[in-house]
Amino acid sequence: MERMQPTTQSISSKIGQRKGVIVIAILIALALTYGVLLTRPFEYQATVQLLIIQNQADDQDLLSALRATEQVGKSLSDVIYTSTFFEKVLNSDYPIKKKFSERPELRREEWRKAVRTSVAQQSGIITVIVYDTDQEQAAVLARSIAHILTDESQEFHGKSNIIVKVVDDVYTKRWPVKPNLIGSTLAALFFGALAGIALVAILPSPRPKRERQPVMHIPHDKPSSARPISPFHTLAGRPDADGYIQQGNPPAGLPVDGEEDDV
Repeated sequence: MERMQPTTQSISSKIGQRKGVIVIAILIALALTYGVLLTRPFEYQATVQLLIIQNQADDQDLLSALRATEQVGKSLSDVIYTSTFFEKVLNSDYPIKKKFSERPELRREEWRKAVRTSVAQQSGIITVIVYDTDQEQAAVLARSIAHILTDESQEFHGKSNIIVKVVDDVYTKRWPVKPNLIGSTLAALFFGALAGIALVAILPSPRPKRERQPVMHIPHDKPSSARPISPFHTLAGRPDADGYIQQGNPPAGLPVDGEEDDV
């Protein structure tokens, strides 16, 4: 544990010193993500739920009936993706305007991408989700699928004691669900930050900046412009602000001006 501490500290110090690399990696990831998303068309979602009802026989227990119902639901869910069911949807009385490819393999692939089904365990509820670039066409396709399952379901499972009924009518979302902008943004932020941290860990540590030592300025003695004062001036007096010598009292024992003339 003690050996891992310097490595952890070095990586954390690198991240602190090179935060700009992580920010740039996140921005690049966001730019690439939105660049791909903008090339894809926005699709709406229409959902319908159907319930499979099985008339239970007198000698059949509840658990066996639920398992049989779930098995029928899975069978009908798989049948929706077949070309036979797809042709029934296109030939229905609903105004389907969506254009599919003329090639059979492409038509089947487009149909698989347009429809999603799921079966709830031990309930017999089939959820059908349809995606389309047109909100109304998504709802029309969902209603057509529900109509075929409710009216012609016996053709696909062959049991007369099973009834398929719509329990939740078709409803569409107001906003496009594909592409998922929120999920894609969060994924770009996560993987961008992860790539930035990995890049920072690989790059060598930046060299520490050398601190400049302060330069000591030694003051040089400037030659004084004042005139040297002789000892006589010191005794006679001190120069004033203008440089004149102020007359002072001579020390005791020295002759005063005028006294020598009298002698």
